[in-house]
Amino acid sequence: MLTDLFVIVIYFLAIFCIGIYAGRKQNSLTDYALGNRSLPWWAILASILAAEISAATFLRRVPYPQLHIRPALHRHHPGPHHRRQALSQALL
Repeated sequence: MLTDLFVIVIYFLAIFCIGIYAGRKQNSLTDYALGNRSLPWWAILASILAAEISAATFLRRVPYPQLHIRPALHRHHPGPHHRRQALSQALL
């Protein structure tokens, strides 16, 4: 338990130090929110695309024909995709 607490404290200290180091050139909230308008368009596109793909992968529904390929397996052992589907339906 002490080792776990030590790792968590070290992790948060590292993240804090990285944040201080990375934010040393920012003078206002606008600089922070807009990245001082210094990011190239392709980096912003990659970030938006990665976030959208991640959300779509997590919230996607299982295709209907896939349930009938091996119905015995799906009946007795619902995999993680069924739990994601239930969670996405509960959140929506």
